[in-house]
Amino acid sequence: MAEAIAEPGEELARTLPAPWAPVLAAATPIEIPARRTVVVVPHPDDEVLLSGGLIARQLRRRVPVVVVAVTAGEAAYPGLAQGPLAAQRRGEQVRALQALGATSRSPFRLRRLEIPDGMVAAHEGGLADELAALVGPDDLLVAPWIHDWHPDHEACGRAAVAAAAHRHPLCWGGLFWAYHRVDPTAHRQLALVSLALDATELRRRNDAVAAHRSQWDRHVGTVGTAGTDPVLTPDLLDLLQAPVEHYVVAS
Repeated sequence: MAEAIAEPGEELARTLPAPWAPVLAAATPIEIPARRTVVVVPHPDDEVLLSGGLIARQLRRRVPVVVVAVTAGEAAYPGLAQGPLAAQRRGEQVRALQALGATSRSPFRLRRLEIPDGMVAAHEGGLADELAALVGPDDLLVAPWIHDWHPDHEACGRAAVAAAAHRHPLCWGGLFWAYHRVDPTAHRQLALVSLALDATELRRRNDAVAAHRSQWDRHVGTVGTAGTDPVLTPDLLDLLQAPVEHYVVAS
């Protein structure tokens, strides 16, 4: 790769909630295997928040990537019309994936399932079957960690682990909400790996976050409604300034 991989240690220590810092410092640095990569995304924006750098690297290396968009994120803001919000968020997701390198010339596919936002657990068995039919033993399957706090994230993680038990891909769990909502010391023997991002991958991840304006800018589009606070607050987005991603190895 043309650019040197950035050193994440000092910057990550400034942005991580305290309980996570020593846990992630012990993670094993890795390079992503050049396997077809299936990324399970609970809501539009999670492709970036959980694994934007990983997607960007695989596409730069022309490794095939399939993003499974589980919901349209239509319930992000209670009280707002779900149809227009879903349409807005689907468009934002497309633009974010383009920022990560998904183009008509890249080995990329987007698969939408349209499971209702907030109700993934009720469809968990069907999602596991979909994933089992999609992945194979030579693939990398990436989904949210099974303890990533948000119920849709955790249901996606469990479905991925269930599919992996049948099809035996390499299976990793991404982290986002867990950094702020979960005490890692309550989960013993976490097998963590760390992916250091280079300058291009970090820029692409930041550009992809910017595409999801409905989630961070209350004055834009559907979310320009009085009294509506954005989902992605600055303290949540600060973690994405660190040039690294971490994954829990499930298998």
